[in-house]
Amino acid sequence: MAMKPGIDLETLHRIVGNDTEMLCDIVHDFVPYAQASMAEIRTAVAGSEAEQVKMVSHKLKGSASLMGAHQLVDVCAQLEAAVETNNWPRMNYLLSGLDGLMRDIETSSDAFLRTHEASYV
Repeated sequence: MAMKPGIDLETLHRIVGNDTEMLCDIVHDFVPYAQASMAEIRTAVAGSEAEQVKMVSHKLKGSASLMGAHQLVDVCAQLEAAVETNNWPRMNYLLSGLDGLMRDIETSSDAFLRTHEASYV
């Protein structure tokens, strides 16, 4: 089965339930968190800071898992593995796909928020 791009809100629904306001708050907060984490990972890779790459990738992987951002979870796990093997070319390769993943996350988040935010305002 292929992974859905962006976020899979069914995953978040299973964890949070159907509290629309809470779901919107979580989705709204995740996008800037993911963007900042990706920027931190890029900076750490550029500075050859392996432990920082591993730590930020691990934290982002956990948050992405809760959001159902399965492709991002996979990339973060691969980044952690690349750190373990000191594979800097692999880390750089993985970074090249982060922008596309972030666009997918932003698109699915925006669609969810447009649909649901008006229902609790």
